[in-house]
Amino acid sequence: MPEIFFSILLFLAIVTIAGILFAGWLVVKLFKFGGWIVGSGRPEQRTPASVTCKRPDCLAINPESARFCRRCGRSISSRLSIVRAA
Repeated sequence: MPEIFFSILLFLAIVTIAGILFAGWLVVKLFKFGGWIVGSGRPEQRTPASVTCKRPDCLAINPESARFCRRCGRSISSRLSIVRAA
């Protein structure tokens, strides 16, 4: 009889710990997602030394030293196609 009681208690402890870990993970994900929505609306952050791809369906933010866009692969080395961040 004590073995059954101990097994049930152990099972409930494991389920409780798993639930607490899941709840913590969920809260962290919601805060990150909420910050992404409230922020710029895009996961990338602008830095002072960045350039934006001029392709209308891309508009990815790349480092100033980049010769090609990270997302679409289009060349951004032309001075006419570089937009510097403020």
